[in-house]
Amino acid sequence: MNEENRIFEFCNGESPNVGYLCFTAVTHEPSHKLKLIKDVMTIISKYDSTSWPDDNKWSAILPKWFIYKIRANKLEDIIASNYKLWDYGSWLDAIKHRGWEWYSSKISPDKFEIIVTPKSFPFSVNPLEYLIMESGVDYESIYFLDYATLQHPW
Repeated sequence: MNEENRIFEFCNGESPNVGYLCFTAVTHEPSHKLKLIKDVMTIISKYDSTSWPDDNKWSAILPKWFIYKIRANKLEDIIASNYKLWDYGSWLDAIKHRGWEWYSSKISPDKFEIIVTPKSFPFSVNPLEYLIMESGVDYESIYFLDYATLQHPW
């Protein structure tokens, strides 16, 4: 099963048979926020490094809410946020070479979880963390557990 299919079909917190990474976001309206994230990741999952669109095409195909938020980030805001915010081009480069794939998700009354599997080392969790934050989750309410490095003989 490919990544795009797993985004919509693995919705009960399924865990893979290999090491994985788990993001937990404690928030109100977890279903709505996870849907926003899935809308972005569904589009991202359609492309790999050989078919990756240019930055202008991404502006046309990514959800408008996300483009609006990321394009609003100014350098001084990014620096002031201690680099929790991203600029548009840097985020696209990082998500292109993220080193992981979406595996599953799960919604609870006051949180959601996203499980991803690493595909290379090093892998970059920051683009997903940023996407979770831009969906409306407070940065301090995002928790990350690494079950990959513990179980994989890098």
